[in-house]
Amino acid sequence: MTYAAIMVHAEASPLAEPRLRLAAHVANLFGATLIGVGARTPHLETEAAAVDGTRVRERAARADIKAAQARFQPIASYVSGGSEWRPTQDEPSVALIRESRAADLIVMSRAGGNDLHDRGEVGDVLLGAGRPVLIARPNETRLEPCRVVVAWKDSRESRRALADALPLLKLAVRVRVVQVCEGLARSEAEAQAMDVAA
Repeated sequence: MTYAAIMVHAEASPLAEPRLRLAAHVANLFGATLIGVGARTPHLETEAAAVDGTRVRERAARADIKAAQARFQPIASYVSGGSEWRPTQDEPSVALIRESRAADLIVMSRAGGNDLHDRGEVGDVLLGAGRPVLIARPNETRLEPCRVVVAWKDSRESRRALADALPLLKLAVRVRVVQVCEGLARSEAEAQAMDVAA
């Protein structure tokens, strides 16, 4: 199993640059295509100054998406598996969920501090995309999974998450499976963990 397509939300903001570089790095690790989603909802802030606020907002959104593409393309040009650009005037989380049918992995990030970047609500994408989501730290541009801890619970969700993460786990030097023996004999929990590790 591998990832053939990596998806990332591209923004005009300089804060998007590390996320774009990380997504490109991950795409190159797997020889995958990088798909950039340029999504921007027309904002209301310019409406008061406009005769026709809707058209002005749409023009502003188009300009922002074009600037996001200009930030995405130079980074995407280094992706060996090629790249694709998908622009849309829509809420970023809605666009990512809709376009996720084309992705094996979605890369998102924290903009800084404790706030997840506001141009793609991470929780909405996690629950709605049906695809694994890699959430990077601020300014993270490379993925080097040396040591990985898998928090295991014998459930459908854990099985799905582990299967989705398998290509990343194969890159790690060491993977440790940890399970809380909640209502299980230690021997039974160890047997389950051994199955997971195998």
